[in-house]
Amino acid sequence: MNFSIIWVALFVLMLALVLVGFLMFLLFQKSRTIRYERRKESYREKLKPVVQQVVLSGEEGHPRLIQNERIVYEVLSELLEELTATLKDPFVKMRVNSFAQWTMTDYYTRLLHHRRFSLRMNALYQIEDFQVQSFQQELWHRYKHKKYKNIAEHYQLMRTLSALGSEELIYDLLDTHEPYPKFLYKEVLRRLSKTDTDRFIDQCDSLPLSLQQAVVEWIGETKDYSRIPFLEERLESDSFELRISLLKVMETFGYVSRHDAVLALATSDYFQERMMVARIAKVTEKERYKSVLVNLLSDANWFVRQAAGGALTVYQDGDMILAHVYETSEDPYARDMAHQWLESEGAVWKS
Repeated sequence: MNFSIIWVALFVLMLALVLVGFLMFLLFQKSRTIRYERRKESYREKLKPVVQQVVLSGEEGHPRLIQNERIVYEVLSELLEELTATLKDPFVKMRVNSFAQWTMTDYYTRLLHHRRFSLRMNALYQIEDFQVQSFQQELWHRYKHKKYKNIAEHYQLMRTLSALGSEELIYDLLDTHEPYPKFLYKEVLRRLSKTDTDRFIDQCDSLPLSLQQAVVEWIGETKDYSRIPFLEERLESDSFELRISLLKVMETFGYVSRHDAVLALATSDYFQERMMVARIAKVTEKERYKSVLVNLLSDANWFVRQAAGGALTVYQDGDMILAHVYETSEDPYARDMAHQWLESEGAVWKS
């Protein structure tokens, strides 16, 4: 019995020592963090006038203040990020990029070769933000020849290279037959100049499907109405995925010039395309869609019927058409959907 009490006491003592040690470790970490933040604030007070002098007025700074120390580079990065976030002047942006090129190149080089993934990614983000063009060749070599355990780093290399306007990357994407995800292609296109994006549009039909979809959806983002003929020409594509992307972009534009190409998809084997025809009818409000919408009220798919009923409500005589369908149609689907929309619209009609 006495031995049991001794063992319990020893266990409690050991547990107390472990807890005390852990608390001391936390206090040490907190104290070190506080000291580091104080040092950063001290450097910030010294470096902020230098950075502002160079970036805002274009005057020369004081190189002796730019010490080769991690904490100094962290402060410089934060100051430059603040300036680019608050000042939209293109000349200021050019001086920020030049200042980063002058002061941060060695630091980014070290980070790119660091074993920690987060530090390498941080370097890529800042090289992109500050447009440090001198890294183009090194990043291209890493993109082309290095294998990555974390695919996110490979993808960020593509974003950074596109932001730097890498010709090598553009040629590679135009020639590659191994597709990347659509979302990544769209992020690349958003970073390229108009001249470069035009090259992807010109060669669109020979690109991987995910890149073709990205080009189409990127055109939708830019609201470039001059590209509507380009979109309509591809509605006869053999790819269902591409046709859906095209129809969604046309819906966002709210304009179609080749209505026959859209109406041809009202009898598609895919309910998504039939639904998109109804949604395009809703935003274009063309008379020629009315009979098609009435037919789609009898579609086997609820989403198509729902879209067709919603589209008819935007037409001036839409409630009358829905009431007529409800009163005369022999199709229970059509009658039910017409009734739902008439009730939701609060229309005055006689059953």
